[in-house]
Amino acid sequence: MDAWKRGNEDGVLLFFSSDLEHVCNEVGLPHFNASQMCCFCEANTSDKPHTDYSDLAEWRRTLRNNRRFMRAIRQPLHPLVGHPWFSMYTFRMDLLHMLDHHGVSSHVVGNVFWHHLREATGVLPGPNIDARLQSLNDEIKAYYQIRGVQNRVPTLKSSNICESEFPELKGGAIKAANTRSLVPFALKLQRRAVDISPTPMSKHMLKAVESLQSAYDIFYNSDYFLARAEVAALSKSLLRLGRNYQRLAVLSTDMGRLAWKQTPKLHYVVAHLATQSELVNPRYVQTYGSEGLVGKICLIYRASQSGPFHATLQTTILAKYRVGMVITFER
Repeated sequence: MDAWKRGNEDGVLLFFSSDLEHVCNEVGLPHFNASQMCCFCEANTSDKPHTDYSDLAEWRRTLRNNRRFMRAIRQPLHPLVGHPWFSMYTFRMDLLHMLDHHGVSSHVVGNVFWHHLREATGVLPGPNIDARLQSLNDEIKAYYQIRGVQNRVPTLKSSNICESEFPELKGGAIKAANTRSLVPFALKLQRRAVDISPTPMSKHMLKAVESLQSAYDIFYNSDYFLARAEVAALSKSLLRLGRNYQRLAVLSTDMGRLAWKQTPKLHYVVAHLATQSELVNPRYVQTYGSEGLVGKICLIYRASQSGPFHATLQTTILAKYRVGMVITFER
């Protein structure tokens, strides 16, 4: 939560959320692309594989306490980390970046869609990928109208789902909120797939997307603080997600296909998100508000470029934003 002071209102800085790019490159937590890629345990790419979600996974015996967490941070310490208030409880994994945008949900939805576009499973009618893609877009539009979905993706192209290697829902108009809004549709689509042909691949896909939706339901239907039963249910859903995702990756490899990529974000979500949720519901400390602020600043910047460029342009932009905030608060 951001610290603030306005009139007689005071705030205390409790947490900060960030994407992995910033928290690793700037703040100094273990880098997600390094061999030792996790800040909360010693999961790696060799003897303690971050892709293992079994009960006997080696990383489970290496969960870090606060002292070991702080010792793993890059030296010299960033001023934020060097402050006495900083601990392993300060950094909150951000649902926007971990799940919604280039995160686990992007991979789950992208893999479900691509499976039914690539294969003639009978779920999407059409003799080829282009025809089945048209059917998918038509179904999504109908789903939006029936459900009254506000955050919508535009008409999808095959490059939005699988451009080269591993499937992932992505592209200029594919944002965090509209990706999250597609998870219930992907669940509906995969339930139909299992009804048509209950293959092992199809059933594991259903379990993966079911588990993801279950986690979202807990986050968005709960208050600031989760009850013990909610944390337990969340932990169960995330573990089920990881195990079925892992199985899908293995099945895809056996079939000679690049699919269900196991990313460091998947490890963070499956292994540590439920533990983080014991302190505060991640929904209430995600960065949607901050991302909106960045967008507003960018719009002001773009509008300010019509005048002459000078060394004080950034100061001018921030002054305009502060004036706007004052006007808003006075209203």
